[in-house]
Formats: sequence, structure tokens, C-alpha cells
Amino acid sequence: MPIVNVNLPASPYNIHIEDGLLSQIGRHIRKVYTGKRVSVITDENVAELYLENITENLRHAGMEVVSFVVAPGEPSKSFSVYEKLTEDLARSGHQRTDLIIALGGGVVGDLAGFTASSYMRGVPFVQVPTSLLAQIDSSVGGKTGINIRAGKNLVGAVYQPKAVLIDPLTLDTLPIKYLRDGIGEALKYGFIDRPDLLDIFEGVLNDVNANSELTPFRLVLMRRGEIIQICCESKRDFVLQDERDFGKRMILNYGHTIGHAIEKLHGYKTYTHGEAVAMGMYFMQQISETSGKSVKGICQRLKDLLVGFELYNTDMKTGNEKWMDAIAKDKKNLNNKLNVIFVERPGVPVVYGTTQEDFQKLLKEGLK
Repeated sequence: MPIVNVNLPASPYNIHIEDGLLSQIGRHIRKVYTGKRVSVITDENVAELYLENITENLRHAGMEVVSFVVAPGEPSKSFSVYEKLTEDLARSGHQRTDLIIALGGGVVGDLAGFTASSYMRGVPFVQVPTSLLAQIDSSVGGKTGINIRAGKNLVGAVYQPKAVLIDPLTLDTLPIKYLRDGIGEALKYGFIDRPDLLDIFEGVLNDVNANSELTPFRLVLMRRGEIIQICCESKRDFVLQDERDFGKRMILNYGHTIGHAIEKLHGYKTYTHGEAVAMGMYFMQQISETSGKSVKGICQRLKDLLVGFELYNTDMKTGNEKWMDAIAKDKKNLNNKLNVIFVERPGVPVVYGTTQEDFQKLLKEGLK
């Protein structure tokens, strides 16, 4: 069982990656929590698949279990759902020492994590991510939050879990759209830090080209444990160097400057986070190569990967002015200053400091 240690000085924890982990979740929870009361926060889709068995397993380990089920999707990352959750927790008798379990994808993890960070000024919680995107990215590092009309994740907290428990077998029930979603984020790690991930994904596409009966997504599932572990190790390393996201951790925002704008402009409904980030990376790399800030060829390599995993979609290119309006309200934009991320070459990211006005010029020139 791979274990990735996140040795933060004030709040260390481990990421456990193991096939079939959900069937033993009570034993794993007992390693980090000795209390009696557990509140499971999940969404309707995940609840239908896993909640009953997980509840039974936790009760078998001697815990009292109460569950709270929200609607799936980004609209649940809202003040209204957050308010209802906190009121429901209070009515159910959840105390400061009781545990919250976030069972689901990135939306559930962000919402449940923010609820844990603020309810009674902070209660312990454990991340149990069930989507590829959540397993490789959003469940690790302590970022939690909800959306407001002005933008995504503009209200939140950095609040570390007691553990991250990953069962790669949950990906077997994941629709292809959400497998693509996670692959988009995994490619980010390949370009900014771990080129060996690019070798894995390109190897998958080569195998598909050599055997038309295979699909890239089936082959990714065959290597899921390896992919998850590499991404978690990379995310861990960035978090250890910059927990609060004021320095090196901002490199993880590669593709997100435009990606968040794409999500917002399409109402958080048309494209998943990973799909938007994937094309955000492509547009940023196109700008980078056009302006001479990176070596030629990376943009084409990225495009080939996006095409192979059905992530290439230029319909997202909705207009520089609209993008800039959304980017201006992004939480990464501080006092009219933007730090945007390019990749000079795989494994060598660059943080480029600019202003809204200068970045808009780069958009116009680089995306002609």
C-alpha cells in the first residue's frame, strides 16, 4: 500500500492509496481518530454507490454515523448549501471533537473541508476522494472553499485533513467525462514537475494506436495507482514548500488563470474543471511560445496529448475581453498584478509577473 507522507510541521498527515480501501475504511479512520461520532458529507451520486457500505463499516469499527447528502455539481459549493450543512450539523449534535468525512469528488471535498474549517471554529476531518481529479489534486494540500457570484473559491480556508484515504477502484464507476477531467489535471503535473507522467500518457496513446481494440481511458485505469501516487507526491512537494500559496505553490496554477475564466463564462456547467484547465494550459503555452518565453514544440506536444484524451476543444475560446473580466475577479489577481504560469520546457515552469493590461495584450497577440 503506497503511503505519501505530508510532513507539515503543524499538521502532518498521510495519503493512503490502496485498492479496496473503502471496504476497510473503519480501520483506517481509527488510525487517526479515537472518538465515537462521525458525520459523512457526500453527494447524491456517491451516496448511491458507497454510503451504505461505508456507514456499515464505520459502525462495525465502533463509530456512530450521521450522513448529510448534497446535490452533485458546482452549485453545491455555495453559501446556501454551506449554511444548511452547518445548521444540520448543529441540530444533529456534532461537537468540536467529532469527525467529518468528506466522501466524494472535488466539490464535496472543498465544501466539506470548508465546513470543517469553520464549524465550531474548526473540527477534524478526513478526505475520502472518489474522483480522479480529487484523488490527485484537490484532496491534497488543505485548500477548501465555496464559490460566490464574483468567482470560484473566493471564500475558503487552508485547513489540513487528518488523512487522505484513496481507493483507486472507485474510478471504475466514474463516467468517462470525469476520467478526462482528472487526466487534464494530471497532465499539469507532468508539464510543471514530473515529465515521467508525460511518458506514461504518451505510452498509453502509443499502445492505443498499435491496437485499435484498446481505449486510452481503459489503459489509464490499468495504471491508475502509479498515476495517482506520482501526482500526490508532486502536490505534496509543492505544499511542503509553500503551504499558504504565496510562493512556489502558485506553480500549481498552470492553466488555471484562463481555466477558471472558462468555467465561469460557461456557468460552471459546460466544462469540468479539468477540461477547462487542460485548455487553459494550451492557451497559456500558445501565448508563451508566440512571445518567445518557452521553447518551440511544447504546445504541439500538449495538443497531441489533449487530442488523444479528448480534451482539445477550441470552442472554449470565447473572447479576450470576457476572459479578462473574469480573470480580474480571480483570487489569484492581487492589486492588478497577475502571476501567470508558463512551461519553459517539461519540468521547468516559469512564474511570469504581469498586469491585467499587459496580460490582455499577450492574449491578443498570442491567440490570434
